[in-house]
Amino acid sequence: MPQLLTRLTLGFLLALGCMASLTAAEPAAEITPEKLDQLIADLDANEFAIRDRASTALVKIGLPAIDRLTQAATSKSLEQAHRSLGALEQMLDSEEAVSDAAEQALSQIARQQNTWSAQRADLALEQTRLLKQRKSLDKVKALGAEVVDEGVDENGELSYLSIIIKQESWKGTDNDLRLLRSLPSLRSLSVFGPVFNETQLQTLSELKDLAALNLYATKLSNDGLAKLQNVMPYTRIDRRNGGMLGISGDQIGGNGCMVNSVQPDSAAAAAGIEPEDVVVSIDGKEVESFSDLTKLISEKSGGDVVKLKIKRGEQTLDKEAKLGEWKPEHIKNGFRGGNTIILQNGQRIIMAK
Repeated sequence: MPQLLTRLTLGFLLALGCMASLTAAEPAAEITPEKLDQLIADLDANEFAIRDRASTALVKIGLPAIDRLTQAATSKSLEQAHRSLGALEQMLDSEEAVSDAAEQALSQIARQQNTWSAQRADLALEQTRLLKQRKSLDKVKALGAEVVDEGVDENGELSYLSIIIKQESWKGTDNDLRLLRSLPSLRSLSVFGPVFNETQLQTLSELKDLAALNLYATKLSNDGLAKLQNVMPYTRIDRRNGGMLGISGDQIGGNGCMVNSVQPDSAAAAAGIEPEDVVVSIDGKEVESFSDLTKLISEKSGGDVVKLKIKRGEQTLDKEAKLGEWKPEHIKNGFRGGNTIILQNGQRIIMAK
């Protein structure tokens, strides 16, 4: 039975992939409960032509037929269940609203464990997921997103993805960001610039499998950040307004941040900050650790001027630094699934966890 199930489902999916776009659904006014009931009953008719016409009609009807098809997919009649599942599978290749509803219906059927219908629905969903992911990834790349890391499993299917979207190269619309929902292997997403506004937070919040979400100069508000953190508790969200100081550092016993190194041509270098200086405050706010420093700088934008209090040996110095801007070429993502962002020369710089 499992082999037969696999052959049947794969056969339907192959046919699905070869189909042209479905014709427009019938006007809702022409669809009555009685008509739906008759079409569902016709799926089990003695004549093949009647069964076939009913299957085609139900697929054309689309959304109004999905609930009845979901019920019939677990019918005691093998023919009725078989054709109902086939109709739902074909709808997966229809317009978005119908496709999403058909996917939800198949997910509902798949949750009914240890049944033939559940096994077939589960296999159809898996095959559709893989097909959707490949198609969506091609579209996202064509719109200007960069895949900086990817991997495949033993079956040659994508197992993880790391993607960067930059404002200057992204050609997509707000709606195109929804393509990311069809990338279940997406583990790390970095966004540079105001690619989205806060009305698109819902799209980001639906990326439940993300390990890391890095947002640079996106103009995301504190309220928006809090909303994301609330609905994505297992995702490391790194929000930066775009300001770059240009140092690496360590905590020194909870009393300031020791500067390990200063990036050449950075805001820190221009301000005269040196290795082994200890940053004790920024704009009057105490700095007790590198994490504190990171948080305070992340709230600033490129071009902002910050006042730093520095300890250098026995001296206490006041410095002003005009922050630079984080740009995509400054960083790379060195971990499959998300980790700290590091400079291309290997030096960690204001981008720690």
